[in-house]
Amino acid sequence: MSKYAYCYLAGALFNLGLWAVLFALRKDLRREMCVMSGLAVLMGMPHEYWLWTRDWWHPPNLTHTRIGFEDVLYAIGTGGSLAAIYPGLLRRTLLQSEAPSRLAALMPLLLNFSLPFILVALFDLHSFTACALATCAALLWILPSRPDLIVPSLANAGLGLLMSFSCFWLLEWMTPGFVAAIWDLPKLSGVVFAGVPLEDLGWYAYTAALFAVYYKYATGLRFAAATSAASAQPLHAGAAE
Repeated sequence: MSKYAYCYLAGALFNLGLWAVLFALRKDLRREMCVMSGLAVLMGMPHEYWLWTRDWWHPPNLTHTRIGFEDVLYAIGTGGSLAAIYPGLLRRTLLQSEAPSRLAALMPLLLNFSLPFILVALFDLHSFTACALATCAALLWILPSRPDLIVPSLANAGLGLLMSFSCFWLLEWMTPGFVAAIWDLPKLSGVVFAGVPLEDLGWYAYTAALFAVYYKYATGLRFAAATSAASAQPLHAGAAE
């Protein structure tokens, strides 16, 4: 596995690089990016330690521990990037509207974090299935009350897939065979599409769908209409500077 020791770090730095570009270009999205990166760390590390390294993959890290600082870097870069890539690439601005109650705002997080552990413990589901169901539950909490976020959620799922292909192709070019060496393919479907395990494509898609909309839902932000986007002031720009 020493051949692949730096693979995870390289992938984390790739996503962190995208995070840095979005952070530099969109001052109005900086607060959301930081919040979503923080949430990705807080929720992702327990999932990584108790679920994903159990039946999904076993990434080597420089500390030779079950999870390492690479996981933190990956969560920061991926969480913030998936939250900002849709408005960042499409130059969409955000306007403030009424936010939900605190309990309603927290519920998608509670579902997304706790439901995988419950499903795995009670029904012995694979962590991919459990996490997919949990994310769908969180989206089903958000989208019926915010139908304006359906299109951004779906569009961001597609952008998340493009992000995954870019990262995987770079790493496969750097260290051929890393997917077969690191992923627990016998416990997964075993399907690798264009160099990316099917489950990872699903993870990027459903995570991107949720991360695109959660902060907007929780804070009451709405995308400005195309006719008003040009005149809209970027939200939080002053606070981000």
